[in-house]
Amino acid sequence: MARKLTKAQKDAFAKVDFTKVYSVKDAVKLVKETSTVKFDASVEIAFNLGIDPKQVDQQLRASHNLPHGSGKSKTILVIAEGEDQKAAKAAGADYVGADDMIKKIKVKG
Repeated sequence: MARKLTKAQKDAFAKVDFTKVYSVKDAVKLVKETSTVKFDASVEIAFNLGIDPKQVDQQLRASHNLPHGSGKSKTILVIAEGEDQKAAKAAGADYVGADDMIKKIKVKG
């Protein structure tokens, strides 16, 4: 038995032309217009790339940065001596040292 559509769902289906291929900009606009939920919904996108992932030269690897980061902060520690310490500090390292940093790591864990 098929379930019945709500009025909002019927209105959303009426706005979509299923025979048309939408551009990304138009598709995003249509998704926002036809949303029936009261929260930020997610959208899944699938691509047919026409590649054979078993072939080494056709494998696809990618990463995406989240807009607000992962929520974790990064700390950079450089263990160096002499001029390398100055260069590391100038490059933006949070902590720079040599034997003193190794002892600190052993004590604090």
